[in-house]
Amino acid sequence: MKRILPVLLAFLVFSLPAFGQTEVESYLEKANQYDRERKFGEAITELSKAIAVQPTDANLYLRRANLHLLTQNKQELLADVQKAVAINPTDKKILFYGASTVFRSGQYQQSLLMVNSLIALGEPDLQTLELRISIKTHLEDFAGAYEELTKTIELFPNEDHLKHNQANLIRLMGDSDTALEKFSAQIVSLEKKLSKIENKEAATRLRWDLSALFFSRAYIYRNKLEIEKMKADLIKAVEFHPIAVKYERRAAFYTRQKMYDEALADLNKAIEMDTDSNAGLYMSRGEVFFICKNTPRQ
Repeated sequence: MKRILPVLLAFLVFSLPAFGQTEVESYLEKANQYDRERKFGEAITELSKAIAVQPTDANLYLRRANLHLLTQNKQELLADVQKAVAINPTDKKILFYGASTVFRSGQYQQSLLMVNSLIALGEPDLQTLELRISIKTHLEDFAGAYEELTKTIELFPNEDHLKHNQANLIRLMGDSDTALEKFSAQIVSLEKKLSKIENKEAATRLRWDLSALFFSRAYIYRNKLEIEKMKADLIKAVEFHPIAVKYERRAAFYTRQKMYDEALADLNKAIEMDTDSNAGLYMSRGEVFFICKNTPRQ
């Protein structure tokens, strides 16, 4: 009996973690199923059970934080991210994902603190630097974001989209004429590059960038009341990247300009192309229908 007892204790020591892991996997499977069914409250409950079994697993807290994002529970989201970071304070992936999740919840100051901690660890990548630029932009620290973006361009000179963001920041700081010049120069440069490129994936990326540039320039033309130039850029923007969200974005421009027929045509196209049954598209189309019904045509 005396010899059996140590063996039994050893069996319990090694079998309990395995049992706990199996239990956690069961909770995660249920959470994933509830998530797919958009039953986020039930998914959070299952993740909480998993956390009770493995309270030192930072990834579990981040997964639950993402569900809190979907239920718009900012306080619990922040608490979960802070717990995950406290468990692994030097894990760059944990810090980046946590800061990104807090940023997406609109808690910009808290997100900035986290991304600053991440950058302090050294050798930040492009995604991390862009996240801090986005946070500062949302905090309306346009000068700080511009300064940081300029340094980032020096580190990553081949990233064309950074120059686009730089021009946007110039616009946000009130210099729309300089921004317009930069947008135009970038469009010319990328169109030349696109005409010479053979790699399909790279070409797709360039077309996406060009679409974004044309939308940005159209915004400036709209504010300058140069409507024909705005319309020409909006046509180009969708031609370069004809997906549902771009038709929806162009429809928003048209609606603001009271070009309701064009807006409805774009919303119809977006709904036809949409694969996610985006309720917002139907709401936008309904709003335009309502305006048309209650607004006398010229």
